Formats: sequence, structure tokens, C-alpha cells
Amino acid sequence: NELADQHNSTKFLQGVVAAVREGADGKQDIVMLTIGKGEKVQEGVEFIIYRGSDYVVKVRADRVMNDMVSCRVIQDSWNTKGLKIQQNDLASNRL
Repeated sequence: NELADQHNSTKFLQGVVAAVREGADGKQDIVMLTIGKGEKVQEGVEFIIYRGSDYVVKVRADRVMNDMVSCRVIQDSWNTKGLKIQQNDLASNRL
């Protein structure tokens, strides 16, 4: 049996954080991932951002471009360790 994400995607998707933006409130809100249309990413897919074995936060694909996807941070999904998103963190739709 294949594992599936919340959108029943059977394809494992993985990218790397290329950039992070902070909103006017100082909270990280937009993340750019190095994955895009070529990997058949769809808007609404959720990614888990992690560093090594540490969970950081979940993000949701908002705008898919050819070689990048813009994601919005799901604010109530932050880790309890106080970790923030950094460039080169990994992101995947399932672990």
C-alpha cells in the first residue's frame, strides 16, 4: 500500500527552501520551494518543512510556476521548539 498525503497524491514530492519572506508582523509567511510544474505539483498540496530530523512547519502550495512553487505557511502548524524556516531546509508532501 502506498502512503498518500491529505490530497490523496500517490507521488512523493520533495523540494528545497530557496527563499523565505516575513510579513509586516515579523512572522514568516511565504516560502519558495525548488519544485514546480515539471514535478506535477498542484495548488493546495501541503508540504512538511524539516531540517534533519526536526519538524519545522507545514506550508500549502499557493502558486505553481515552472521551476518553483510559492507556498503559504500554515500558521497553526509551527513546531514547539521555536525553529524558523531557513534556506536549504527540505520540504516534502509526506515523510
